[in-house]
Amino acid sequence: MKRRNSVISVGMVSIVLIFVLLSMLTFSVLSLVSAEADLRLSRKSADRTSAFYAAENSANDVLLEAENAAAAASSSGAFLSDEMFAEEVGGRLDPAYGVRVAGDTLCYEVPFDEEQVLEVTLKLSETATEAGRHCRVEVWRVVSKHDWEAGSVGELFDPDDLLFGEE
Repeated sequence: MKRRNSVISVGMVSIVLIFVLLSMLTFSVLSLVSAEADLRLSRKSADRTSAFYAAENSANDVLLEAENAAAAASSSGAFLSDEMFAEEVGGRLDPAYGVRVAGDTLCYEVPFDEEQVLEVTLKLSETATEAGRHCRVEVWRVVSKHDWEAGSVGELFDPDDLLFGEE
C-alpha cells in the first residue's frame, strides 16, 4: 500500500510540473509577441515623428527665405498695397518651394507622409513688426490629402429595445 501512494504522488507532482512549465511557456510566448508588436509600433511612431520634423524644418527654411525676401523687397521701394508686396516677395522665392500668392498671403505645403502635408500660410506686410518681421504665420497645420468618405453607420444602440424586467 505504501508503494502505491508514492507512485500517485510522483504522478501528481509530474502533472503539476508539466502544467507549470506549459503555463510559463505560454506566458513567455505571449510576452515575446507583445514585445515585437510594441517594437513595430515604436519604429512606426519614430519614423512618422522624424518625417514630421523633417517637414517642419523644410517649412521653416521656406519661412526664413520668405522673411529674407520680404525684407529685401521692403528695402527696395514702396508698394501701393500689401497684395503687390506679396506678389514681389513671391516672385523672389525659389519656384521649387511651390509657394502660391493669394492676396497678401503666401501659401505652401510640405509633404511628409504619403497622405499628409504640412500646410503653411503666411500673411505679409510691407511694414515690419517691432521684431522686424514682415511675415506672420496664419496657418501651420497637418492636413490629410486622403479624401474621407462617410461609410454606413450600421445599427446603433436603441434604449427602447432593452427590457427592464418586463416580458
